[in-house]
Amino acid sequence: MLRPETHEPNLRELRNFLVHGVKHAFPASLGREVRGVPKAHAGPVLRKLFNSTKPVVWPDPHGTVRGTSLTPLYPKATELPEWNPKLYSVITLLDAMRVGQARDRNAALAALDDALGITGG
Repeated sequence: MLRPETHEPNLRELRNFLVHGVKHAFPASLGREVRGVPKAHAGPVLRKLFNSTKPVVWPDPHGTVRGTSLTPLYPKATELPEWNPKLYSVITLLDAMRVGQARDRNAALAALDDALGITGG
């Protein structure tokens, strides 16, 4: 996903991977209901669009929401809301691509396009 000549990211190829490959490369592992950090359609970007009665969360005893647990992409992801809110927002969108229904995936993709500065998807 890097341009060979410059080693800069190829955003179109990255987008292609996010649309078609992320759910296969990083399969979602949903679990039981736990307290945790909201993500996917319950995360900071998509919760403005969807009123979810069944949130998905990264398990964390200090979390603010109860919902279906999803193993995060990396172990310290639950620290992102405080440590790096922008990265937290983007990773929650990736999780929506991994576990969401079509409406969630479409909204997440539009928000990712915006975050990456990609126009015309």
